[in-house]
Amino acid sequence: QPSIGPVTAIKRVSQDSDKDSVFKLTFDSKAKVNGYDLTYTNGELLLSFKQAPQLSNASLKGARILLDAGHGGSDTGALGPAGIYGPQEKDINLQIAQYTKAYLENKGALVLMNRSDDTASSLAQRVATIKNTKPDVALSIHANSVDNTADLTKASGTLVFYTFEKDATFAEAISTAVSQSMGWPGTPPRSSNLALTRTTTCPTALIETKFMSNPDDYEWLIQPANQKTLGQAIGQA
Repeated sequence: QPSIGPVTAIKRVSQDSDKDSVFKLTFDSKAKVNGYDLTYTNGELLLSFKQAPQLSNASLKGARILLDAGHGGSDTGALGPAGIYGPQEKDINLQIAQYTKAYLENKGALVLMNRSDDTASSLAQRVATIKNTKPDVALSIHANSVDNTADLTKASGTLVFYTFEKDATFAEAISTAVSQSMGWPGTPPRSSNLALTRTTTCPTALIETKFMSNPDDYEWLIQPANQKTLGQAIGQA
């Protein structure tokens, strides 16, 4: 698909003289491409590119954002100090994601949810949703945890993960904005080979909000007012 709106995305295609299967694509300087997909159907290889939305500073109208509330159903995610008797990670993730969704929709964005209730879906299904819906960005919301053998009181704070270098800027923006908004110490994003961030369709990242295993973090996370504040901070980011 060589054209993206009024701009020709690909300025030039050249072939490696020594390798018949290697091509080099040079983009037009005005092409705002923020993702691509490669599919093979009926003997044809299709390389498609996604255009970044044109937004005004005051509105997110035209933006499509996918939120993934980590875990769900029988997959509880991490448990807090109270074990199965306290709120579980899957519940906290969903509440925060819902507040993020409300904030973004109020700004005009179209928000897609990988789940809107306590249902389970596999990692493959979640990744397929990203590829099929082709959002402009996708963010997976989780809470962190460490093994009981660690010093639980020292594991605290927010951490953002990404996989490909193309997504480092997105991950850094989320990490910096959330830390500043919440008044928390900043932690540099980390590159990791995670299923939900290992996609080329659009910029993707995964945020670990706080530690379920830390009693203080857990007590903070289960408060509805704090979930709303954090969800809005993620939306602002």
